[in-house]
Amino acid sequence: MEHIQFQVEGMSCGHCVNAIETALSKEVGVQSVQVNLDEGTVMIDYNADQVSESTLSLTIENQGFDVVE
Repeated sequence: MEHIQFQVEGMSCGHCVNAIETALSKEVGVQSVQVNLDEGTVMIDYNADQVSESTLSLTIENQGFDVVE
């Protein structure tokens, strides 16, 4: 199991948190998702054999948020 944390800009409310958690949870290989609205972070536990970091980042961006490199 791998762990990654993304810094995400544009999150402002509970709906934002829910949108990101729901989208990431649908990705095959994602074990858990924790969004910290105050810190602007998204922490993901995932299986690297099933999903890539770039796919996870793109999933967040497809919800309308910016992943800070």
